[in-house]
Amino acid sequence: DASASVDSSAGRAVTLSDRALTTIRRVWTDTLGRERERQRRADEEEMQAEQAEQEEQEEQEDGRAEGGQAGRVGGKRRRAAAAAQAKPRDPPLLPPFYLTLMPVVGSPNVQQDDQQTVKGGEVDTGTGSCDDDE
Repeated sequence: DASASVDSSAGRAVTLSDRALTTIRRVWTDTLGRERERQRRADEEEMQAEQAEQEEQEEQEDGRAEGGQAGRVGGKRRRAAAAAQAKPRDPPLLPPFYLTLMPVVGSPNVQQDDQQTVKGGEVDTGTGSCDDDE
């Protein structure tokens, strides 16, 4: 009886691990499938953008050959249509409000270094002559 119960519990453990392995395989396959689909879409979008860019360049060359503005206008329309069709990319790593917290070099809130250097105890602002020969 003891060996039978051990075998049956081992059998249940094997059944559970098989079920767990099946679940893991299914989740992994789903994840891989989603990743492949995402990559395929990204590749398609990149290819469409390259085609639109190439067509725009051809239109611009045709427009230059004709001497008119038609090629440029058509290129702008096509670019706007491609931008409207494109799906949004991954969000930026930093939210826009964070950028307002960062000091901007050249703004009045940032103290600028006037390139003052100390030589022999005197402050040299870089505007006077060199008095090292004294």
